[in-house]
Amino acid sequence: MLIAGDEFFEMGRYLVIGSLLAAGLQILVPQPVLTALGRGPVFSVIVMAAIAVLLSVCSTVDAFIALAFVGQFATGALLSFLFMVRW
Repeated sequence: MLIAGDEFFEMGRYLVIGSLLAAGLQILVPQPVLTALGRGPVFSVIVMAAIAVLLSVCSTVDAFIALAFVGQFATGALLSFLFMVRW
């Protein structure tokens, strides 16, 4: 039980930090700009790969961050984000 609690608090900090970074990106970049970036099939993949490199979060919280971009980016771009975080 002690190990599970330690693991929860260790991974929880990355979840909070990743969520704050994704929320900050959503707030600092206007919605029309994000929508325009996510519209193109090739450019949206490049943008999400660049975001993955810039954020450099651990692979345990990358899905929560990708979830923040579901409305603006295509599925392929989100998959490239998930791949780049693990790479």
